[in-house]
Amino acid sequence: MPNPITFTRFYSDFEGESHFEHLEFDMALMDLVPHVSPHRQLFIVLTGEIEI
Repeated sequence: MPNPITFTRFYSDFEGESHFEHLEFDMALMDLVPHVSPHRQLFIVLTGEIEI
């Protein structure tokens, strides 16, 4: 059964200006194959908050 996940994406545009984008998607359990780290990294905070 998928579980809805909400997160905030922090990124910069081509002009170097920073932006926040609030996103939501369904997440399901699956078996993963070991692989090297991708170029883009995902940081997950399960509780608490971050101030930038």
